[in-house]
Amino acid sequence: MNTMCLHFLALLLFCSVSSTSSLCSFQNPVVGLVACRPHQIQAFNEFQNEFDTLHCDHSDPFNGVCGTLKPNTHSLFRLHQLRYLDLSHNNFISSSLPSEFGNLNRLEYLYLSQNEFNGSFPLVGNLTKLVALDLSYNRFSGTLSPNTSLFELHHLSYVNLDFNMFSSSLPSEIGNLNRLELLSLSSNNFFGQVPPTISNLTSLTHLYLSQNKLTGNFPLVQNLTNLSFLILSDNHFSGTIPSSLLTLPFLSFLEVRGNDLTGSIAFPNSSSSSGLESLLLGNNNRSNSNMIPPNLEILYLSSCRISEFPNILKILKNLEFIDLSTNRIKGKVPQWLWSLPRLHTVALSNNFLNGFAGPAEVSVNSSVKILAMQQNRFEGTIPILPLSINIFSAQGNRFTGSIPLSICDYKSITHLLLPYNNLTGRIPQCLSNVTFLQMLDVAYNRLTGKLPRSLVNCSSLQMNEDEALYTEFHRSNYRRKEDGEIYTFAIQRSNHGANKSPYATIDFSGNKLEGQIPESIGVLKALIALNLSNNAFTGHIPLSLSNLGKLESLDLSRNQLSGTIPNGIASLSFLEYIDVSHNQLKGEIPKGTQITGQPRSSFDGNAGLCGFPLDKSCFGTNVPPAQQPKDEDEEKEDKVLSWKAVVIGYGFGVLLGLTIAQLIASYKPEWLIKIMCQRKRRNR
Repeated sequence: MNTMCLHFLALLLFCSVSSTSSLCSFQNPVVGLVACRPHQIQAFNEFQNEFDTLHCDHSDPFNGVCGTLKPNTHSLFRLHQLRYLDLSHNNFISSSLPSEFGNLNRLEYLYLSQNEFNGSFPLVGNLTKLVALDLSYNRFSGTLSPNTSLFELHHLSYVNLDFNMFSSSLPSEIGNLNRLELLSLSSNNFFGQVPPTISNLTSLTHLYLSQNKLTGNFPLVQNLTNLSFLILSDNHFSGTIPSSLLTLPFLSFLEVRGNDLTGSIAFPNSSSSSGLESLLLGNNNRSNSNMIPPNLEILYLSSCRISEFPNILKILKNLEFIDLSTNRIKGKVPQWLWSLPRLHTVALSNNFLNGFAGPAEVSVNSSVKILAMQQNRFEGTIPILPLSINIFSAQGNRFTGSIPLSICDYKSITHLLLPYNNLTGRIPQCLSNVTFLQMLDVAYNRLTGKLPRSLVNCSSLQMNEDEALYTEFHRSNYRRKEDGEIYTFAIQRSNHGANKSPYATIDFSGNKLEGQIPESIGVLKALIALNLSNNAFTGHIPLSLSNLGKLESLDLSRNQLSGTIPNGIASLSFLEYIDVSHNQLKGEIPKGTQITGQPRSSFDGNAGLCGFPLDKSCFGTNVPPAQQPKDEDEEKEDKVLSWKAVVIGYGFGVLLGLTIAQLIASYKPEWLIKIMCQRKRRNR
């Protein structure tokens, strides 16, 4: 009989996965599914036709079909032989999960993540053969009571309820699911203590309970000898971490940051044989430890009240990522740090460090690619960096002198972030040699001169309007093997198509830059934010700004700009913030929703401006909005900014608030933070 049935149906309703699995692309959806009964083929075709696929966006793999899963008459529920069903990444218009799913009693794998489902926990008691259940990223709410049908499914090996709104204690019946290998309950509102019956789950390899309101002492997991990943972050666990936890033979990833744990972590004497590779202890009330597993690759000790650089780290020859940010560390960065052979990312921000120990070239041969040392007390000239550097973040220190010409020798640098220091001189012309440069931020220094023409040659600052490149900060999803390495802290240039707009900014504010803003700035089509405020720019506001169709924030305040505000700016449909105050502008403020919705303060300090939202009426005067002809100096400067945009982006899951997030949030002004938050909400 099994040759006559649909045993496996991966209903992947993605709009852009492939022509063989997308409802947008199916010509014959059952090609390759041999010997299907006619009524099964008919039911599948009906199911496909119930959803609108005409507006599928093939550039966005997470933008699926829209519609409602209709109970009773829905064709899906006539496919009684289904064993595998994946409806992830769609929008079922905030519908509850139909009880008719219980009719599919041969299901073994059910994946319903990211669908906007709501309501209480679905009735799944009839699905007695179920092995895997994924309800993550929905809006399910209510409680997990002892009689919840979930606890009747004794074949389950995979349960993922992440990112819902469940609110209850965890019932002891959870211990009945003794075949579980993965249990993920993160980002809900579970409270109370973890029941002791959790120790019955002896097959468990992955346990994720982060971002809840769980309390009590550290959960009893010592019996879980197969445990590999344990994530308990952002709860209210208290007490100490039991030393027996560190003897679990397969434990490779332990994250307990953001709890109320105290004391030193008691590593056993056999820690030399520990397989622990990733240890995240930050944001707890603990002190330093004298022992540490020597095989660590990732160590997160942010906000641990550390007062001196931990010398124990010098034995960690496999260390790739170290975060010591937001502690009380004083003095100099030790010379031995740069000798760790696999070190990739170093986060030292928000301490009291003032320099590098050793000779000036101490770090030049290091393997470090990301160095975050913002908000410290580093002084003197900018240090010589590792030749491998990709990202250097040093905002909010006391660096003086000019930007060294040696910065142009770092051929692989993509992000150079130096705002809020005391740098002087000009922006080096040789930056044209840094062909991979994507972001240059020198705001709030004392730099002088004009914007360097040479930046036109920075090829990575160029992007095509139709193939927008943007910088995506992400961490790999460490919950499934196929999703890649754990915590891949990387900056990845991606092509996400026209509908996935980048977060692109230029910020040269707070310096003494002069000259005219060139018309060529209008080619920066990807810009969402442009900040040239608090400089000495002269001349007119370029008409070409009207070409920046994605612009959401424009700050030209506190310069010496003259002439009128171009009418085209009022037509920028995404513009949410504009500030041209304290210039020498004149004429009528352009009419348009994006302009008239701004506060009066955005136009103050321009004696010649009139019209709403200012109180000064134009009395019917017809001030021509057209720009005056460019003078010779402006012609010469026209090519200064003929590169495309400097780009910053937030992908899904912002690095646990670690290094990359700090590179953005620690220095960006409020206007840009708001823009990013609004964009994030809009894309949900």
